[in-house]
Amino acid sequence: MKIKFFVLSFLLLLFIAGVSQQQPGNMQQFLKDAKAKADAIKKSSPNQPQQPPGLPQGDDNSWKIMVSFTRTAIASSNLTSISGCRSTSKSSNNFSLQGNFSSDQVIAFTNGDDFQLITVVDDDLKKFMHPLKGSYTLQSMGHASTTSCDGSSNAEESGNSNFDPAAVNVSFNYNKKRKEGDFQISQPDNYSIQANGKLTVHTKDNPSVTLNTADHAKASIEMMFAVCGIIFSWNHPVTKDAKIEQALVSSPVNGGQASIAQTKNGYEISYSFSKTVSETPTGYTGNSEITYTTSVHILITNQQPPTLEAIIDPSDATAYQDFIPEGPKVDGSTTDGNSISFHVRIIDKKNGGKDVTSSHPFTVTYTLDHVSTYKGICMNYPKQNADEQPDLRWNRLSKAQTHLKSFTENTLVSNTREGDQLSAYITSYDYAAFGILKAQVHLDDDGLDLDAHLKDKPEEFFANIPIDENHNKIADKWEKDVGMYSKTADADFDEDEFPKNQKRNGDGYTLFEEYRGFKVKDNLLASGSHESFKNGFLRMDPDYKDIFINDEDGLFQTYYASYNPSDLCWHYIDKDEMIFNSRGKDPENRWTNFNKVQEHFYARQYALILEKKPGLLPDGEVGHALSYVRLADYDTKEAIDDGMPVTTHGFDQAVKNTIVVDVYVEEVTWLASHQRTGQQKQNYYNDIVAGTVIHEIGHAIGITHHLRPDGSTDSVSLTLGVTDCSMRYESKDEEMHNMNMLLVRYCKKGETWKEVVQPPSGEGTGAPPGATVPLQTITHPSNNCYGQIDIKSDPG
Repeated sequence: MKIKFFVLSFLLLLFIAGVSQQQPGNMQQFLKDAKAKADAIKKSSPNQPQQPPGLPQGDDNSWKIMVSFTRTAIASSNLTSISGCRSTSKSSNNFSLQGNFSSDQVIAFTNGDDFQLITVVDDDLKKFMHPLKGSYTLQSMGHASTTSCDGSSNAEESGNSNFDPAAVNVSFNYNKKRKEGDFQISQPDNYSIQANGKLTVHTKDNPSVTLNTADHAKASIEMMFAVCGIIFSWNHPVTKDAKIEQALVSSPVNGGQASIAQTKNGYEISYSFSKTVSETPTGYTGNSEITYTTSVHILITNQQPPTLEAIIDPSDATAYQDFIPEGPKVDGSTTDGNSISFHVRIIDKKNGGKDVTSSHPFTVTYTLDHVSTYKGICMNYPKQNADEQPDLRWNRLSKAQTHLKSFTENTLVSNTREGDQLSAYITSYDYAAFGILKAQVHLDDDGLDLDAHLKDKPEEFFANIPIDENHNKIADKWEKDVGMYSKTADADFDEDEFPKNQKRNGDGYTLFEEYRGFKVKDNLLASGSHESFKNGFLRMDPDYKDIFINDEDGLFQTYYASYNPSDLCWHYIDKDEMIFNSRGKDPENRWTNFNKVQEHFYARQYALILEKKPGLLPDGEVGHALSYVRLADYDTKEAIDDGMPVTTHGFDQAVKNTIVVDVYVEEVTWLASHQRTGQQKQNYYNDIVAGTVIHEIGHAIGITHHLRPDGSTDSVSLTLGVTDCSMRYESKDEEMHNMNMLLVRYCKKGETWKEVVQPPSGEGTGAPPGATVPLQTITHPSNNCYGQIDIKSDPG
């Protein structure tokens, strides 16, 4: 069995842990050295101010601390092996830590310009401080699946823990003269994790086996906690210390610079950092990546903690909940997309959250951060001159406000004391635009600096645009609309399961690409799908397989659409809406998702081209699905090696390999005029063209001709099988007796057909010579043409 039980499914997590395994030790040593230096300073500085009775010289227990933070690790992988049976491995993992705790009495040490605070102290000092109280939680959820030629596996794992904040060490160091400082939040030493997990393994020709993997889940979560549990940063470069610099470089979770402000009565620390690490293991194509996102806010004060908070609010809460970004209209009628706006207000949290904005004038600085810069505005538009400018920008209303002091590409600054009158108007320029909005507030009369947070989310000092609680840069609103939010957070998900009972799930377009959408002319949608189409722009349904077709002659719309025997969601596009260059062997020709976003890209996907061809064919055939194996430039009509194009009769990745589907309607007209008269002629024409279009498109989406029951093929086998399946040819007897039927569907698994055979007679059969031997009828299973449908193109 070639399935890698857990290795592939959690490969990325193992990789990250390996990269980072030395980092915690380096930082712990650094903190020990820092504490030793502080202790030495205290011993050599006898002339310190008088401290509270019982405390060592230089210590002061009048300090208060409030800490809130979040750290998430979102991992995904989508890998295909290069050799062997091309096994695939997909996984998605969501790991998060959240802390919100405080103490109204902690000890800090001051020596001249140096300030140091540590919340975990020696036993003889614990009586002078109050332990941290609040919440510190861990949540983890993961899914992984592998498939190969001899089986498949599916794993589900989850876990959680509640930590005691009293065991968490928060340390802070600051030099007032140099205005340089650092902080660290260390994980508790003793903790327990509750975990659940199961693995279902299916091998070829064997029943599935389910295993309990709770221990593995616990080990995986503990490994992630070892990597993610320590948070640290500085507000200055640390290049002078090679060990610390190396720790920063090797760390996937830390490395950004903190913002440390000295306030009237203490210090305020803010920190946000995001980093993505990617790797493609040897022997695979595809991508494995993990994105770490951290947000921290720490307030240290020797006065009563301020009761004022800055809240960043959407101007319209409902509009914000429903906001799904849009770009300029794909018909060119507008130059920008939809907009959303925010403002800041001040509340007194000790007074029931009362709005006190009017009595506390402030200055505000809005900042757009982590803004996407995707190529174009959707997956296939524009094809030329597609820019990579920021996808979220200040609306013209933002720049025209009288209360605006200054602005840059990513900042708006209000006039002094006029922050309550300045709103942030933001416009989207991409159908998958993403970014965060921050608001830094200075209370002009109070001398207090605040980072605004979302209402009811004191740990989030920013607003995601759009709302994205599962951190995959896809609007939660859209995910909920199409039923994906509770199913997966993996932006690379491609397991479209409808229509069911086809060769495999998926259509090659990732969840992100189906969300970002396409420019199309029109659609043929399967019943029950959640596709959305407006003003020429399409967002797909991740549960339904999608395929594009260029139908300039209207053959598909006239003869295929009313039957849609494939049950796929079809989308009509012009050649301007795909890469089109007439060069059949060019791997970019017919490429649809060309404005790719590399981190959420599986492979090039292709459109089919269906066209009406003039002339008659010498062999009486009326259609071809042409492969590019020996075809050069079909538009230039260059000679083919043997004078005839290569027809596709079903093969791997058929859409990728079918360069064009041709239907010779003049041939049908000639046949109709020689075999029918009057209305029968028109009926015959319509039936044959419909059957031909459906038959040739069947080849283009992976269906072979019918095979004999023993799996062999010959000219006779083409006439065998379920009698009204479009992939079947009529026999000579059926043609001779005008028994042609309307063949407009693909036979399915579970259907049967009957074969009438003439048993042998004469010597050796047991029957007298010349005796009549009755015909025999044998029932066979269908060729399951519907189950052969596969429209997904793989890498390579």
